[in-house]
Amino acid sequence: SAPTTATFQNPFREWVGAQIRAEVFGWVNPGNPEAAAEAAYRDACVSHTRNGIYGEMFVAAMVAAAVHTKNIREIIQAGLGEIPQKSRMALAIQSVLADYDSGMTYEESLEKLHKLHDENNIFEWCHVIPNEKIIVLSLLYSEGDYTRAIGNCVQFAFDTDSNAAIVGAVIGTLLGPDGIDEAWTKPTGGMLASSVLDEHMNSIAHLVDRTMKIM
Repeated sequence: SAPTTATFQNPFREWVGAQIRAEVFGWVNPGNPEAAAEAAYRDACVSHTRNGIYGEMFVAAMVAAAVHTKNIREIIQAGLGEIPQKSRMALAIQSVLADYDSGMTYEESLEKLHKLHDENNIFEWCHVIPNEKIIVLSLLYSEGDYTRAIGNCVQFAFDTDSNAAIVGAVIGTLLGPDGIDEAWTKPTGGMLASSVLDEHMNSIAHLVDRTMKIM
């Protein structure tokens, strides 16, 4: 049982595995980052510890905040407000915010991140802290554009699929369906593929209905 499930023979306890489960907790707690972070904590502590947990709390809170604000900086601050301020996660987020505020360009931020973190080290490639920096920087340099946000994120490298999904969830929530170019939405046909047992393919609309019924 938790928390043993998170600590016993688990070298992945601060990887992104909890963080990539975060978005739904923001969507079911719209405009309430605190409630979203609390739900994310209960989910994350089963499999992760410390910064692995904080990553899921941070993302869930951002998604919840994105429902009711169009300001990316406010969304990031909402996430930051739900994690311990002296944690390595919070300090990492604050460091990239300071770089952005100093006038650092996107290209310079990319170069700095790769100097500080080794993508070829498997534990750093999937560790939550460098990937959280990428998420925050991708949002900051997006200028509110969905395609630019995703492009920024993938260009940073590291855990590209997980990070791009989170960035897409945050800025997609901020912009709403009308703010996402159909070049992204049309190819899906409104369907979501999954590796969950007996749930390999569902319509997104049907999943929304199922979620609303249990809220």
